[in-house]
Amino acid sequence: MGHVYVDGLLEGSKGKKKISMFVDTGSTFTMMPYKLAEELGIFRTHLTEKVTLADRRVAEYEVGFAYLEILERRTLAKILLGDFEEPIIGVETLETMGLRVDTVTGEVQPSRGWTARAPSGIRLKSP
Repeated sequence: MGHVYVDGLLEGSKGKKKISMFVDTGSTFTMMPYKLAEELGIFRTHLTEKVTLADRRVAEYEVGFAYLEILERRTLAKILLGDFEEPIIGVETLETMGLRVDTVTGEVQPSRGWTARAPSGIRLKSP
């Protein structure tokens, strides 16, 4: 199948940007580089999440939130912030948005109807 990427619209308090994101079905969480988080004003909670990496090391990352739109589905996504090379979409976000990876075509597709949506009137502001 190869690597799967999906275009999405990421929005923070400083603006929004269309970005290509690596879809990692082996990752629970969505992850973004600090540089992108700062550029868009992704809401930073200053809380952390401990995760076990594929090589069994435990790492701790800052938790943030941002609006994310993929395939016309929009949600308020929990995002781990760190020194990552590229934005990564994890399974938690895919499932929240009712999306899946088709293993035959390598495309991100809807897995169910889309009824859950983040409130559109809420705007996140960094402290």
